[in-house]
Amino acid sequence: MEHIKVIMGRRSGFTLIELLVVSGIIAIMIGILLPVLSRVRQSARTTACANHQRQMAMGALSRAATNGGYLPLSGWVTLPPNASSFDSLPALLNDPKHIRYAYGPPSSFFPGGTAPLPPHAAIGEHLELLSSGLFEVPVNPEPVELFSCPDADTPTTILEMIGLRSGESDYIHQLGLPTDYAWNSGLTGFHHDRAYNHARRRGALSQMADSSRMVLFGDTDSFKSDAGLLHWAPSLALRADESVTLADAFDRSAKMEESAYFASMRHGGVMNVAFADGHVTAMSIDSETLADALLLDAR
Repeated sequence: MEHIKVIMGRRSGFTLIELLVVSGIIAIMIGILLPVLSRVRQSARTTACANHQRQMAMGALSRAATNGGYLPLSGWVTLPPNASSFDSLPALLNDPKHIRYAYGPPSSFFPGGTAPLPPHAAIGEHLELLSSGLFEVPVNPEPVELFSCPDADTPTTILEMIGLRSGESDYIHQLGLPTDYAWNSGLTGFHHDRAYNHARRRGALSQMADSSRMVLFGDTDSFKSDAGLLHWAPSLALRADESVTLADAFDRSAKMEESAYFASMRHGGVMNVAFADGHVTAMSIDSETLADALLLDAR
């Protein structure tokens, strides 16, 4: 009997159903992995921002250690109402020998005298990050990487400035650097009247009880801040037994005089905050969490 061999041909390629199944699996995996990768990238940028802040904080504390224990001034510097000439500004700041604070030269923005450099400019000078001629004339300097947040939506262009007040006159001194960070003017603000020493600590590190909770600076949405004064300024009307926190700034409470905006979208709902002992913490941007970060402590 003749045997008939049936040879089955090998199937080549995939059926339509198999292709659809594989495509569906790949789409599901991409849908799972993309958010994870996005979170990893954002976490890396948040960590890079924290590293920037840590270096800045250590630079500020290093400078203070060699300058009598004083941090650079920020926000509004309020002088006596009869200070018609600012030629003797260091003396008005109780700093006639230029030991406590760093100063820039006269400029068209502030004729008649020097002005204290804002924090980032003073830190940059201390860490030798700036060219020697940067502050010789009012300019728009290029951003210094250390003072910019890697997670900011757009390149940093807002200049940090310092304000000088005397009586009814306000002067904005443009000797700052582009930055994404706001300072605590409760600790680093200045008022000539010692009655307000509680609300403006003049940059003195000795004027606080708990450096691990006292804010130096933190993330801000610089494009929503007014006049380039990137700071959180507690009210001068506070009693000495009252404390103020970042929660008061976030809630725009009556305890605040001026408040920088919070960059709530930058790090996915958290902000990096540098404290006066040099450590940096990522804090959720909500009233309960921010209540643990002091702008002023009670005396």
